Amino acid sequence: MQVFSLNQSPRTAAKITGIAIVLMALAAGLAFGYLHPQIWTEGDAQATAANLKSKLGLFQMETALWLFILFLDVVVSWSIWQFFRPNQKRLANWTFALRLAYSVVLAGAISQLVQVGIFNEGLSAEAIYHKIQSFEAIWSAGLILFGAHLFALGALVYRQYGLPKVWGFLLYIAGISYSLIHFLKAFPLISQHSLDALELGLSLPMTVAELGFGIWMWWRGAK
Repeated sequence: MQVFSLNQSPRTAAKITGIAIVLMALAAGLAFGYLHPQIWTEGDAQATAANLKSKLGLFQMETALWLFILFLDVVVSWSIWQFFRPNQKRLANWTFALRLAYSVVLAGAISQLVQVGIFNEGLSAEAIYHKIQSFEAIWSAGLILFGAHLFALGALVYRQYGLPKVWGFLLYIAGISYSLIHFLKAFPLISQHSLDALELGLSLPMTVAELGFGIWMWWRGAK
């Protein structure tokens, strides 16, 4: 199964898309949900630096997982484009471009972690804290683009003959949710408490849409 073939069948493209999305979700859960909090202490540069030095192996594992996620992100961009371009070339191109733009921003965010991993011995606690904080801020900004990609993907799914329109509807909601939440993180127009409540309330539909669509595509490709 050639991941970047120009002649992928719809079945192969669906399978690659589904597998990559599921793997990404698992890797992101481990990287950001478990490993990242082992290092990052909000508002405390000294504690963050101390965590890094005592748990350098965990930090390196997190960085490696983010690089793996970046690779999978490019794979998903390509396979989604391959799946939809025969019938919806123009919109598929826009969806592809938005996902690639997000991947570029994600690469910039990950570069902050790579720098910490390479130069941690020569960095002050404040510099380490700033770079990890920059990773979060750059990635969050990129998720505004990711939301736009999901919205465009929702349009592709909704308009594609033979695909359940419910996935298109859910991807619309997920796309709007991602872009809204991370826009409000970049431009805090509401209180942090309200933003936290909004993010918590939208986390379920966001997860169901993205991960559910990935599992469904995997199943479709495996039929």
